Amino acid sequence: MAKPEAYQNIGIEAGKLISLAEELQLIAEALLPQASLTKTDPALAELSDYTRLVSETQTEFVDLARAIYRSRRARSRAFNDDALFGEPAWDMLLDLFIAEADGKQLSITAACIGAAVPNSTALRWLVILEGRGLVRREDDPRDARRVFLHLTSEGYAKMACYFQQLRREGSPGG
Repeated sequence: MAKPEAYQNIGIEAGKLISLAEELQLIAEALLPQASLTKTDPALAELSDYTRLVSETQTEFVDLARAIYRSRRARSRAFNDDALFGEPAWDMLLDLFIAEADGKQLSITAACIGAAVPNSTALRWLVILEGRGLVRREDDPRDARRVFLHLTSEGYAKMACYFQQLRREGSPGG
């Protein structure tokens, strides 16, 4: 005997909810607060509000980010053409994710160089990343000529979710 249509729709919706719950659980497992950050250093003030990965997962994700970045540079060298495979926004996000994990600050100049595109192109993409709330600027308190870049909480979370998805799918990324 066939079930009424209302029961079939409930089953479909329940399946969707279960799928979403499983995905949220994976994200929650990957993201945990990092307790070691303090508010004593102004550069760490926003970082303390981030949701951070547990050490083992963070190391795995940073290693993956490094591998993706190296692969992108190797591809450009193999074809002898940086512009052919240009994704400056992605290169900057990878660079920032790695720099943050290493406890280093990345200047705008360094981010532009790391993106392997002309400065004007990299700066246009930086404005887009800022506009989307993925990165923020911070003046260097010791050198008024230099400005550092940082991932925002949202930018970091999106990068972590991306690497979590790659890990779940067994995909090499890129």
